[in-house]
Amino acid sequence: MLGITVARRAWTMGVAFVLYRLFDVTKPLPIGYSEAIGGGLGIVLDDVMAAFFACIVLFVGLTLWHRWHSR
Repeated sequence: MLGITVARRAWTMGVAFVLYRLFDVTKPLPIGYSEAIGGGLGIVLDDVMAAFFACIVLFVGLTLWHRWHSR
């Protein structure tokens, strides 16, 4: 979230948290594989990848939103 300047608003932080929990619970393909590493490293890597995916989705969503509304 550090690279997204718009994310300083409360609603974007809420959306980021919901996206993170969505990816953390559902564990799409690459995230689910990271947990198979085992031990603490797999658990932490699972959380980091879920946060990374949430950040990417939020960044793309905000970029598209701003482009659409700037017309």
